[in-house]
Amino acid sequence: MVDIIGNLGKLEWWVNTIIIGLIVSITAGFIRDLIPKWLSGISYYFNRRALRNTYFIIKKSRLIASNSNLFLEYLLSMYLSVLLFILLIFAATAFAPLHHFYELNPQYDPFRTAFEFPKLSGTTIGVVSIILLLSSFYLFYGFPRRVKILNRARKISFRNARLTIRKDRKKS
Repeated sequence: MVDIIGNLGKLEWWVNTIIIGLIVSITAGFIRDLIPKWLSGISYYFNRRALRNTYFIIKKSRLIASNSNLFLEYLLSMYLSVLLFILLIFAATAFAPLHHFYELNPQYDPFRTAFEFPKLSGTTIGVVSIILLLSSFYLFYGFPRRVKILNRARKISFRNARLTIRKDRKKS
């Protein structure tokens, strides 16, 4: 506190404060004009990206709705990706406790006794767990988009089925 009061009496402190204030004021004026341009560019980018994703979902859902084998194959791939996601999460969360158990009880370690594997460090176990978690989240990242595609394809195929039923009723 004494240092702050002592600095208030010095001329160089006041000169530095005024110079810094002027620099901040001038740069704020330039930045204020650039911020709307920057935000409009970001907004344009995200709007284009959302539009591109919507067209992709519509196009792919129409393709899947046109063929029942594609629909089942896409559904199976989603099912397998969910199973792999669960397996990777389980492996990532079980890896560290198993490593700790085998460190305390080396006689139960099947890899070290049967295959002569070297001892793993805790850092290696942590890195492997993080890699498993990140790969599982990457696998699950596209899941909402897949659900949208399948749901839209299901609606399209049901609508087409209703239309063909109506046409058949009109003919008979």
